[in-house]
Formats: sequence, C-alpha cells, structure tokens
Amino acid sequence: MGSISFATNVFWIFIGNSFYAACQWGILILISKAGNPQIVGQYAISLAITGPIFMFLNMNLRGVLVTDAKEEYTIFDYIIFRIAATTISFIIILSLSFFYNSNNNLGHIIIIIGFAKSIESISDIFYGLLQKKERMDRIAFSLIAKGFLSILMFGILFYFTKTLFWGCIGIAFAWLATLFMIDIPNVFFLYSYLFTKGLYFGFKEYLTKVNRFIFIHLLMVSFPLGIVMMLSSLLNNIPRYFLQRFMGEYEVGLYSAIAYIMLVGNIIVNALGQTSSPRLARYFIEEDLVFYKKLFLRLLMIGFFMGCLGIFVAFFAGKELLTFLYKPEYGAEKASFVLLMFATTIGYLSSFTGYAITAARCFAAQVPLFIFSIAISTFTNYLLIPVFGLNGAAFSVIASNAVQLLGALVILRIVITKKGQGEL
Repeated sequence: MGSISFATNVFWIFIGNSFYAACQWGILILISKAGNPQIVGQYAISLAITGPIFMFLNMNLRGVLVTDAKEEYTIFDYIIFRIAATTISFIIILSLSFFYNSNNNLGHIIIIIGFAKSIESISDIFYGLLQKKERMDRIAFSLIAKGFLSILMFGILFYFTKTLFWGCIGIAFAWLATLFMIDIPNVFFLYSYLFTKGLYFGFKEYLTKVNRFIFIHLLMVSFPLGIVMMLSSLLNNIPRYFLQRFMGEYEVGLYSAIAYIMLVGNIIVNALGQTSSPRLARYFIEEDLVFYKKLFLRLLMIGFFMGCLGIFVAFFAGKELLTFLYKPEYGAEKASFVLLMFATTIGYLSSFTGYAITAARCFAAQVPLFIFSIAISTFTNYLLIPVFGLNGAAFSVIASNAVQLLGALVILRIVITKKGQGEL
C-alpha cells in the first residue's frame, strides 16, 4: 500500500502521540496520587539517567532514515546498526546502575527502565521505516496499543505490589508485546517485497553481501546527530540533576510533574515535525526553497500560537489545574508553572527549527549550539536553584531555550543561503 495524505498523516500521528503521552502522563499521575513527590522523583531520575545514553547511541537514526531521500542505505543497514547501538546502551545502563543500588532500590529501577528503553529503541527504527512510507496511521496504532498496555500493566502491578520497580516491569512487558505483535508485522506488511523469503533468510542473504564500510559511513553520518540528541536530552534533564543535588528527590518530583504538562504541546509539535520532515527533505533536495520556507514558517506560527495558549492557561488556572491533576503541594508551585510555559513557547519554535535543519541533513553544525546551550543551562541552574528553587530551574530553562532558538535560526539561515547559492 502507498502513502496517505499529509493531513491524514498529521491527524493519525497526533491521535497516536496524544493517546500515548496521555497514558505516560497517567502513569505519572498514578504515582503522584498513590505515592508522593519522592517516588515521582525516583521515576524522573531514572528517566533522566537513561535518556541521554539512549539518545546518544540511537543517533536519531530514525531521522537519518526518514530524510534518506537518495536511498543511500538499505533497511537492513538501519536495523542492524540500531540493534548494535541498543545493546551497547543497555550495557552502559547496567554499569551505571551499580552507583545507585544503595539509594532506595533506585539502581534496580534504572535497570528495568533501561531495558524498556532498549525495546523502545528497536520500535523506533521500525517507526522510521513506516514514517518514510508516510504511513503514520500504523505508527499511531502502535502508539495507542503501547500506551494502553503500559498504563494497564503498570497500574495492575503498582497497585498490588506498591512498588515502582514492579510497575516499571509492567511497562517493559507492554512495550515488548507491542514490538512483536504490532511493529514488526507492520514493517512486513509495507516492505513485503524485501521480506518475501522471511526475515531470517532476508538477514542471512544480506549478511553475505554486506560491506562493513557501509556501517562506518553510516556512523559518520549519524554520529553528529547522536551527539545532538544526547545533548538535547541532557539539556532537558540538567534542572533535575541540580534539583536532586541541591534540594532532593522530593523537589525533583514536583518539577518533573509540572514539566510533564509541557509535553501536551510537544505532542502536536512532534506530530507536525515528524510528518513534515519527509516533505521538507524533498523540498530541500529538489532546491524548492520557496515551499521549504513556507512550510517552515507555517510551523513556527503554529508553535507560537500554542505557546501563548499554554501561558494563558497556566497564568489564570495554573494552581487549580495542578491541584486537580496531582495534589495541593503541586498547585502551590503555580509561578514555576507559568515560567515553564513561557520556556515551552520558546522550545516549540526551537523544535520546529531543529526539524527544518535535520531535514536539510545538517547535523554537525548543531553540536556546538547544544554545547553552548548546556553551558548556559549548567551555569544558570548552579546559580539560581540554590536561591530560587523550582523557579530558578524554570528561569534556567527559559535562558537555555532562548539561546537554542537564536542559534538554530542562525544555522538555518546559513544553510538556506548556501543551498540557494548552490554550495550544498
């Protein structure tokens, strides 16, 4: 079957991402309602530790695959490369977990979260294959199933055991079931001409012809983007690291629960960005810069409108919303909520600019920008959190997001100018 329309793709990926994010948010709400901010903090810290490692070694291979308009690499190149990188990621997570074994079972939670993220990493490359075919409906179906199974399994195990560790095992099981029951069959369905002999024989035939230099070249292409993704994850988690260092897991839990609301808008941003990426890549390759810029500017306007709406809700109903979703102690942090929504507005614009840069396959130039943004975040968090607490963390996010946006716009302008002059 072929691709479906752009509007239909946006609709489906929005539905899928929305449902999945709602389920992940539901897990956080379950923890906050049944537990306390300290347990929420443990969950957030586990994600903050495992996230940057997987972001780095995943190297945004999905983005490289989707924007591979010239078909430089085969499906098996991407799959084997991702499996190898995922294995290395999990080994690193196992090693790091030993440093947290004495901290309220946190080390074991980190291990199971790392295992779940390993499964998610494999699913992600299959999503890339579906995305390249512009079949977001099948990705959406997978996300809906994964989200539903996640909150169901987590809720059952967390309710009966009262422990975060077993709840996280439920998440890992749900993701594993989705991978084998939905994601792999989806790829078989859309790429049947490559799998006529079956997956095993397809791999076997591929391995007899493979050139190891292909993987070296793919590594060279994707490595800068891996650094970018790792730095991006670090940038998002730096406030959590400093909050844990200066204030403790309780404050990490408060911050993480409030910050998760930022993801509501990110659902739309990612849906539009992921759906737009193949078209932005084609416009850029074909030197159709007029349509490239029109689509990009349209995305920016959507991001700005969404951000303003979030600030409005946080300012006028922030306390009530946080109290309803979590508990009164979260509602007391309305000021931090408003500041984070302002930071999120800047982040939406930065994310869309990042999608445009990635579609142009400009990876390495983003590395120094993220390094500088991390330096700003580290410096501001170090100075502000001991004095202003959660508000200090929010101010640091505003500063780092502003630097990220300005730098990304400069990079994009240079890329477009060079393309227009025939230098790319």
